[in-house]
Order: sequence, then structure tokens, then C-alpha cells
Amino acid sequence: LYCLSLLLMTMLNVWDPMTTPVTMRLSLLLTFLSLIPSANGFSVASKALKPSLGRALTQLPRLNVAADVSVPETASETHSFADFDYSSHWYPVIWERDLVLNHPTQVTVFDENYVIAKIPDGKNKVRIVGMKDRCPHKSAFLSEGRITANGNFQCAYHGWTFDGINGNCVGIPQVVDKQGEMPAISARACGTAVPAMIVQGMVWLFPGGNLEQALLAPAPPEVPEMDMKGFRPVTVIRDFPIDYSVLLENILDPDHGLFAHGVLGFDLYSASKEAPQSIEEEFVNDGKGWVITSRVAAMEKLIAVDKTRRGKKRREMDKSKIKISTSTFHAPTTVYMGRRDKETGNTIFVTAFWICPTGTGRSRFMSAAIGKLPVSIPRWFLHINLNNFLDQDTHLLATQQRYVLEAEADAVESMNVGELMTKPTNVRKNTYVYRSPTEKLGVRLGQFWDETLNRAPNRLSTLLPMKMSGKLTKDPVRRETLDRELQHTRICPDSQGFVKNCRRVQLSSAALFLTLSVLKMWSVMTLASNGEFVRRVAAALKPAVMWKGLVASCVSWWLAGKLRREFYFKYTEELRDRDLKHIPKVWLDS
Repeated sequence: LYCLSLLLMTMLNVWDPMTTPVTMRLSLLLTFLSLIPSANGFSVASKALKPSLGRALTQLPRLNVAADVSVPETASETHSFADFDYSSHWYPVIWERDLVLNHPTQVTVFDENYVIAKIPDGKNKVRIVGMKDRCPHKSAFLSEGRITANGNFQCAYHGWTFDGINGNCVGIPQVVDKQGEMPAISARACGTAVPAMIVQGMVWLFPGGNLEQALLAPAPPEVPEMDMKGFRPVTVIRDFPIDYSVLLENILDPDHGLFAHGVLGFDLYSASKEAPQSIEEEFVNDGKGWVITSRVAAMEKLIAVDKTRRGKKRREMDKSKIKISTSTFHAPTTVYMGRRDKETGNTIFVTAFWICPTGTGRSRFMSAAIGKLPVSIPRWFLHINLNNFLDQDTHLLATQQRYVLEAEADAVESMNVGELMTKPTNVRKNTYVYRSPTEKLGVRLGQFWDETLNRAPNRLSTLLPMKMSGKLTKDPVRRETLDRELQHTRICPDSQGFVKNCRRVQLSSAALFLTLSVLKMWSVMTLASNGEFVRRVAAALKPAVMWKGLVASCVSWWLAGKLRREFYFKYTEELRDRDLKHIPKVWLDS
């Protein structure tokens, strides 16, 4: 198992350039599997329903942005985002496996709360129902209630019951007559249903309208490798106190990888004068949607420069075998990237991201590592690795966000009502200083945010009060921005199950240690009695057996505790300073 874990980490670092090389002590984690019962404390044998939505998209001609400009102050070719419509899109909210069957769960999109539930829908199938998380009776959260035997939402306050498919009120206990009949109910007593479905294991909501409008909208974007034979996706989820626009800028910025994470693989996605970045755009659904793709040769750029500065020989590569690093953003939520064969477009590993805009200044991060692996990676193993990885720059994003959102609020205040929906804020243009050849994508992405964020639902109604309250100028607190328990453990049943199993191992190890110690002391104290049972116990508890048992119990207790702590706040300033010391190893100080 130890050798297998080393091989697994090596494979991950080779196949996935976006995965952080966590310290080698984590290679011992797989060995610990033999000590812990199944960490998959939550599983539902369900067959996700594939949506039958059509994909008749009206696509405008592609726009090719010139790839020979090394300092992209402005995009060489532009197109207006005036028709982009946030209400015409589906939004990812949670992995289907993270929903407990027949249990209401609250999710949030654009500062609006919704309640969803996974309910049975025939043999080995499930369906998702959703409503606005507000009982029309007295405005209590429906997510605080329960799912009835008929699959309806029932408010815990007064027992009002609602059909999650259409939002109709189907039961008010206080007005039911002796025969169980209920009088006609007005529309005011009904809730608001929200279209919901499962695509590739992800739950999607359509908050922009009813079912008819949802059917007319493009289906959620899919990652082809998720359904390909031989690929094994491993999923993660985490909530961040980071605006989703800032988070997506970070995901699509490979230049930060060498410094914030110390991961050499990021350099394969960056650009240089010798390996320029090409950009392709598509405006889809009559301009209401937008897709942008970055392509660059998967070869060393900054690393090659660093080798030259150190007097080392550059790595020569066969140009015919160089792959293409591709990153695609389906606005407003989905990113997937991988190194692909330039002829076939095939790859052996894809990293995908689904970012839900839960509200102004906060977002839900969902990701999947999708690779051709011989075995499935335990989900808790990826969670530990990725949480360590995410902690390295999340606090940096929180410090950046303070200035970006404050500039956005200032720009909004300076506009009149007519300009708010038509004029770009130019926040990114005026706040950022673009210099890298890799930032062609970043420049265009910044234009997208500057032209569209004002039209995002509830954006203006939340941004300005945040400024007035002083929240935008408050310095972020590390323990809050990196609180793994609140951001991840509480919303991931698999991680909750793993933490519980770690506690069980600690209790079992302590019990074993105590039992062995008591038995040994008792046998020594009573050996003079020459009893048969005492002699057998003393013979069994030989020094070698005692030492093995005590050492095993101590190691198990220590390792279980160490693993359990990975799911709580961890990344202190001391750990940050330790990581900073590694930067000169990837980029020589001047």
C-alpha cells in the first residue's frame, strides 16, 4: 500500500499539472486505509437522470484574437457583451452524491436561498425537486422542515406542505375537515418551484424562470471526459468567502501557480513570446451566452528562463510531440482544462471546475479530477490534497477582493440609472496592471466582468449595502477565510464520515492501549497466585507482543488525529512562511 500510494501521487503530478505536490508524508495516507473502516459513510445507489433538453444553440461566428501580442493591455478584437443574460443559464449548486436522500437542503444562487431535495423516482433512479426556500405562510425556511412520504416539502413551523415540482400548496393541517378534504387554496398560499436536474453527477438549478423558460435555455455545459470509458472522476466541494468573479479569474490564471502553489505544471499553461496564447470566442444563444478558449503549447516557459538564469541546460522537446494546453470557460460557471494531443484532441487527464455565484463576495467551488486511473482515488484523499492546495492562495484572493469590490461599488455609485445596465464599470481595466503574455485571456475575462456584473441578479442591491456597512474595507481574517470545517466538512457527507471513522480509530486505539496496559499490570501482580488463567495471560502478553500492540495503538491514534485535523483550520502564517521559502527553488531571486 505504501508503494501504491507513492505511485499514485507520482501519477497525479505527471497527469494533472494543476495538482499541488503535497509533502510526501501524505503518501502514508493510503496505508492507513487498512486501519479504518469504509470512509464512504454515505452512498446512494442511484442512476442520475440525463436531461433530455435540446441543444439548438444559435451560434455567432468565432472571433479569433491575435496571438502575437506579448503585452496585452487591450484585446486586439472586441465584441459587446450587451446581450449576455445571467437569467438564461443553469447554475451548479451541489454534487448529487452530497445530497442525503429525502432530506431538504438549502443552496444559494445570487443571494437567493433555495431548498432542494433528492427523492426516489422509480427503480434505482432519483430526481431533484427545488423551490425558493421560503414558506408563504410566515416566511420560514422550508429547508428547516422535512420531506413527506409523498416526496413533498413540509414546513416545520405549521406543517404546510408543498409539491416541489410545481410549488402548489397541497396541505394545510389547520383547514382540513374531518373527511380529510381541504378547501380550495389561493395562489398566494403556494410556493415558487424552481427547475432542477442532474447532469454528470451535478445538481443544476434554473433560477431565471419556470420550466418552460428552462426548456428553452441551453442545457448545462458538459465535460466530455466525465462520460468517457476509462475515466474516473473524483469530486470535491468547498464554499469560499470569495466573489465568484475573482475566483474564476484565479482559476484561469496559470501564472500564479509557480509562486502561490510551487507547482511546475502550471507553467505548461502559461504563455511566452516563443509560445504565444491563442484565444477563441463564441457568442451563443443569440449572445446570451459566451464561451472562450485559451490554447498554448504545453512546454516550459518561465521554468526555461529560470534554468537559463541558473546556468542549467534547457529541456529540448520534440515539437511534433508537444501537446496543447487548453482551458475553456463556459460563462458564467464552468471551466475545464487539460493537455491535449494537437492532432486528435485526446487527453488522459482533465481538471474541471463549476463555480456557483452564491452571492456578492462569496461562491461555491466544485471541482473534479478526471483521469484514466487504474483504480478510483478515495475521495477523502483528494479532499486533503486539494484543501491544502486551495489554502495556499484563498487568503490572497480575500485580500485582493477587498479592493476589487470597493472599486466596483465606487464605479456603481458614480453612474446614473441608465448607465448601470449599459455602461462598463472598467473596474478591472483601471485596477489591474496586465503585463504577462498569458493575460490575453485575463484581459478579455476582465472586460466580460466589467460589462456584465451590474446585470447579475441582486448584485447592485447587495454590493452597495456592503460598502455602506464597512464590510468591503474590513481586512480578511485568516481563520475565517480558511475555515475548512465551515467551508467543506459540514457540507460534504463523505468527509464527515471519514472524520467520524478517524474518531472511532482514536477511541479504539486508546482502548487497546489501556486494555493491554491493565492486563499486563494485572498479570504481573497476580502471577504469584499460580492460577491457570493468569499464567495464560502472562504467556500471551510477552514483551514483543506488548510492544507491538502498544506501538500500533499509539501510531494509529496519532495518525487518525493527524488526518482528522486536515478537515479543520490548518493553514497558519507559519505554514504560509514555510511555503514561501520554496519560491526560490522554482524562480531564482534577482
